[in-house]
Amino acid sequence: MTAAQIAAAVTTLRDDSSWATMRAKILRRHALHEGTDLPTLPDHMHPTGYSYLITKRLSQLTRDANAFMASYPTTTTVYPEDRKDQHKADEAEKRLAVLRANLFPDKTRSQMRWHQFITAYGVYKLCCYDSGETPQWGVEVIDPSSIYFPNPTTLPNRPKRCAREYTMEAAEIKARYGQERQKQPEHNDGSERLTNNAGFWKFEPISREVASEGGAGTSADVPQAELEDDFGPVTVMEYSTEECTYICVKNKPSNGGREDYTKVWQYEHLFKGTPYVVVPGDITGSSQVHERILPYFNAVMMVLVQINFIRTALMTSWTSARFQVAVEGDPELLNAAESLGIATPATPAQAETGRDVIYFAGKPYFYAPPTPETAKILLDSAVQEYNELASSELSVTTAEVTQQATVRGQQLAVGQREKQKTLLLSYEDEAEQMILRMVVETITAEGGYVPLDDQGWGYFSPVDAS
Repeated sequence: MTAAQIAAAVTTLRDDSSWATMRAKILRRHALHEGTDLPTLPDHMHPTGYSYLITKRLSQLTRDANAFMASYPTTTTVYPEDRKDQHKADEAEKRLAVLRANLFPDKTRSQMRWHQFITAYGVYKLCCYDSGETPQWGVEVIDPSSIYFPNPTTLPNRPKRCAREYTMEAAEIKARYGQERQKQPEHNDGSERLTNNAGFWKFEPISREVASEGGAGTSADVPQAELEDDFGPVTVMEYSTEECTYICVKNKPSNGGREDYTKVWQYEHLFKGTPYVVVPGDITGSSQVHERILPYFNAVMMVLVQINFIRTALMTSWTSARFQVAVEGDPELLNAAESLGIATPATPAQAETGRDVIYFAGKPYFYAPPTPETAKILLDSAVQEYNELASSELSVTTAEVTQQATVRGQQLAVGQREKQKTLLLSYEDEAEQMILRMVVETITAEGGYVPLDDQGWGYFSPVDAS
């Protein structure tokens, strides 16, 4: 694929309307977790500005739930097709268990669960490293808002096509893909280097003197302007098929404003399929992706939005004292006021709150706005609903219920709540199984990893192509 084809493929997946809606929802969910999702009140409720009062319960609930689930044990089981191979299955089971523990440490699983709780889904990526590097495999948690793929038919899922768009420092691009270029057989003599001149990327020949003295990419042959460009962010586009991954960088727009790209790298997979696995938080039956994949804490987040709105409305009404005046537009009254000299203009305070001064023709009708007591009832109802949802997610019960419950009834209640997490954990387990199958494929594939000496699994190196 050319650079233009890579960019077109990424843009096509990115600009899908359903995914655009999904990304907008993701941004708001993250803002709700961070406490920066600010409610919007009707105009008449904030005449002199807002006074926000945002709850931080979601971040605390996420930490508690993540810590609670981290205590769950993880097991790996291998079944032989023939009973005679049971000893081989036992050995493979031990090695896969060690490999799984190395690929999915607590911090990796914690990041994935955070996305399942809040974002709606997380994405694992299997990385295969070069010979001599330890370990040979790694698993990264990818930012879901930076990756695009067709609407999956099943979940968890390995998309057949996947696109990414993200930013990297120019110096990091040059170091990573410039060095990778040297590893290709047609460039292994160090005859080219990746350059960035005023935002335009290309591979340039290196003079024989510089190549022999300092090797490819030394600063001796790099213009000062190019060195200054190494510190700016650059847009990277990545497109993966089932066979190969292609990477290009976006150049600065030309004088005509036309977008231009430079292809910097491509590599074939050692396994069948893309290196990504999508792990959902919750799944519905909708056909629209932004309605089909939901965060595990979706119900909790909906209640917290209501709590933030009510608290902000109460805080704003308390801190925004204002006039509420109804003025009857009767000509006879106006003429009488002018003749008596009592018709005066509005005071500055009244002028600042003009939206609450209503002029009309007819008798005035004074209405009573909702009282704080009414809002307090709504707030108490929302808080109670949140507490019930949070209690269900953390498998805890209020003291009142505990005192009234029998021992066995309490155990059944906790056990029933534990089952609510079964689907979430099954998505996580299935995704890890997909990653482990991909690792096995890198060992059995032609040109894949082979054991070093007799050290067993965990010590592999790519087969020497020569």
